[in-house]
Amino acid sequence: NAVASHEQRVDAFLKAWMADAFAGLVMGVVQGYSPNDIDARIGETRADGTQMEYALSLLLSTEVQISIGDADDAFITDFGNMVQERRWQTMEDERVCPTCKPNNGKTPEKATTTIPAHPRCRCYWRTVPASYKGLAGDAAVSGAKDGAMVIRDPQTGKTIGTVLVSFDDWSQAVAN
Repeated sequence: NAVASHEQRVDAFLKAWMADAFAGLVMGVVQGYSPNDIDARIGETRADGTQMEYALSLLLSTEVQISIGDADDAFITDFGNMVQERRWQTMEDERVCPTCKPNNGKTPEKATTTIPAHPRCRCYWRTVPASYKGLAGDAAVSGAKDGAMVIRDPQTGKTIGTVLVSFDDWSQAVAN
């Protein structure tokens, strides 16, 4: 269950957070710090709120990306015949990390990890739809030509539908 696994990760995060704060308290007592010194030290590292806010933001943004991936996986399971392929897509900028960069363009089977590869990962699975012509067969899309962006009525030449193609095929067709 996806919700249970999210709850478990959030619960583990909060328990680790509390354990760190408690360890700081115990360490302060063992080292003989005054209550005010202990309070100040814990405040510097944990209780000031900004680190907690940042850590929760990091956790929640990662959880959202995990949820998106789970939904994408469920779509593939339910409607896999509509998908030609899935490819790892980075943002292709200077912030792409060393873990994600070599996976760019790879299929899930060939990628070295899964998405998200790390907290704040900006990568996603680019889902390339199968063409309508390939799904419906030639008879259902009479008038469609290979590589065509639209389906035309053979008698009138009017557009009667569109053909879904990969981004690469589309960009090549537009360039020609």
